[in-house]
Amino acid sequence: MIRTCPDCHGFHVRRSSIPESCATWRHILLSPYRCCDCRARFWKISQKAYLIVGAVSGTIALWGIVWLVIGVLLNVELTPMLHTSR
Repeated sequence: MIRTCPDCHGFHVRRSSIPESCATWRHILLSPYRCCDCRARFWKISQKAYLIVGAVSGTIALWGIVWLVIGVLLNVELTPMLHTSR
């Protein structure tokens, strides 16, 4: 993914460092960058954010499939029992 500076639209950007004392929740989802041409500092969505979203989406999809399969299996097993009890 090519990063561009939002101020000068230059392509010569690098990851920026920040002091550990300034670390906040923001670093979980965003990464700091600095433009080498105009020295502007900006934040972009980090790769960790994409991984977190993918993991959460996958987990939700997996639980949905498990819930559906268990529901179908329970329905198949209970159906003959309901008909024989009459």
